[in-house]
Amino acid sequence: MNSCHAQKQLVNRSRIGFTLVELLVVIAIIGVLVGLLLPAVQAAREAARRMSCTNNLRQLGLALHNYHDSFRSLPSGWMPASIPDVDNGFGERWGWTVFVLPHLEQSPLYEQLNVNNGRQPIPLANDPRAQTVLGILICPSDPGGAINESYPDPNGNFYPKSNYPAVHGQGEEVSILSNGGNGLFSKGSRIRFAEITDGTSNTFAIGERDTKSSRRGVFGSVGDPYRHAAVWIRAMPRPGSITPTTQHGRSVTGVCTDVSNSTRLLNGASSRAFGSGHTGGAHFAFADNSVQFISQTIDPITYGRLAQRNDGNVIGEY
Repeated sequence: MNSCHAQKQLVNRSRIGFTLVELLVVIAIIGVLVGLLLPAVQAAREAARRMSCTNNLRQLGLALHNYHDSFRSLPSGWMPASIPDVDNGFGERWGWTVFVLPHLEQSPLYEQLNVNNGRQPIPLANDPRAQTVLGILICPSDPGGAINESYPDPNGNFYPKSNYPAVHGQGEEVSILSNGGNGLFSKGSRIRFAEITDGTSNTFAIGERDTKSSRRGVFGSVGDPYRHAAVWIRAMPRPGSITPTTQHGRSVTGVCTDVSNSTRLLNGASSRAFGSGHTGGAHFAFADNSVQFISQTIDPITYGRLAQRNDGNVIGEY
């Protein structure tokens, strides 16, 4: 009896655990499940990042509306920090985001900057005030860091990033020279909602521009090496530009490029085109504070018309 019982125990012990074949089958099943679930997890993460980006733009749009309620106009796209407007080669111009800081729960920062309606000197990038990173201005899908390493101050230091430049209008880069762009933001602009005759629901206010799109476009074009995301505190010329006056407002506003070159609409080669780290397009906040994802395949004519506030043309589908 004891011998028989011992044999049964030996047999039972020999059956404990997996065989090598069973272990390989289990590993293979786990691998298949991971392969199936990983894209879903990545898609869920990107969906969350898109939602966060959308919320950022809504908050910025709300800040613009609150500013308009207080001052009866939208803020200037950029404001000279000296009278007369002297271009010292480094773009002494306060960016539009500075003027809405009190409406973004950043009143202490605004007071510390001592903006005085844009007539005070802009702190250099190594100033602690200028180094404030504002999370609401950063798209989580942008692979770049919080500091924009493409717009140095005269000492070679860099300012914090903003992924959300305002819309200057429709046209090529040269249109940025105009003090009265056909969009909502330009140098010294004071656009009222009543002047948006195309309708606030048909006019871009803010768009995306990220770090990734400066490296390569979704159309396969090579981006301008200076075209990174914006910075929130100041408008600046292109570093090293021979004629810096041709680059007013580069870092705080963007243009919807000319319809004659549709590959430059989103994520393309234009140094001022809008783009994002999201797949297939970019988010835009409209003047009515709605936020929509604009596909890179949008009709070029429609895209240009959405950037203008008073062209009077019918907007197509987008």
